[in-house]
Amino acid sequence: MDPLFHFASTAVVLPFGIKYLSKPALVGFFLSAAFLDIDHYFFYIYKFKHLGLKKAWQFYQSIRHQPKKVFCFFHTIEFLLLIIFLNLVMKTQFFYGFLIGLIFHLLIDLAQAIYYQEVNYRFWSFWQYLFK
Repeated sequence: MDPLFHFASTAVVLPFGIKYLSKPALVGFFLSAAFLDIDHYFFYIYKFKHLGLKKAWQFYQSIRHQPKKVFCFFHTIEFLLLIIFLNLVMKTQFFYGFLIGLIFHLLIDLAQAIYYQEVNYRFWSFWQYLFK
């Protein structure tokens, strides 16, 4: 999913959360929902040993609808389980909001994958990536 779309959709939904979430939860929600795609950039740096944001953007645009070209850890079931665990252990409003934002972000990505019939185009698990 386009990071700008995530940012915009988060900005649209965030005002509704003001009524129900604390300020730390809103911050956690915003960070995970809007900026979770940072792992795409981390993968680009790892793969190409280059920090250029523009080149990273061009790379991802060129492979957008190609199967399993990148591994994005923040988009895996293991990362989701880690955040659930941290939420249960730490019991902070920030992690509660982060978990809600993470789920929101992943649902948008899943909806896009279903719409474009690309559910199998990404690695949904670290183990799936290891044993590709």
